[in-house]
Amino acid sequence: MNLGIYVSNFNDLDLIKEFTQTISNKKDLNITDASIFYDDLGFTPPDINCGMFNSTDLWNFNGLLITTSLETTIRALNIVNNINLCYYYGYENKVHPLPLIGLLRDGIDVIAKSETDAQELYRKTKTKPKIIAKNFKDLIRGIRDE
Repeated sequence: MNLGIYVSNFNDLDLIKEFTQTISNKKDLNITDASIFYDDLGFTPPDINCGMFNSTDLWNFNGLLITTSLETTIRALNIVNNINLCYYYGYENKVHPLPLIGLLRDGIDVIAKSETDAQELYRKTKTKPKIIAKNFKDLIRGIRDE
C-alpha cells in the first residue's frame, strides 16, 4: 500500500511524530511507500523517515491519502488521480458542519479518532464514521481489512 498524509503545515509535531512512528513498521502494515504532503513547510523535525512533498505534487500520488483537516480534504478532492481519500476526524479543534456535510455528500470516507469524535460527527451530520481508529496504525489496519 502506498500511504500519504496531507497536512497544512508541520505545527502539529505530535501528529507528524505519530505518523512517522507508524510507518517505521512498514512491513507489519503492508506499506510499500509513505509520503507527507504539506502546504507550508515551516519547521521540519529532523527524524522524518519518508518523503516530504509540497501539496502541488499530489497530482503524482496514487494510494491512500489521509487528511486531518477540512481544508486539506477539500484541496485533495480537486486532484484528479487514483487517490483513495480518507478524512481523519478528530484532529481539528473546531469543525464547521456545512463543509463537513458537503464532504460526506462527495463520498469521502471519514474515520473518527475516538468514540467521542464519532458521536460528535453523528450529532453534526447524522453520519457514522467508517471506523473508529485511535491512531494511524488502527486506521491503516481498519481500512486494509475492509
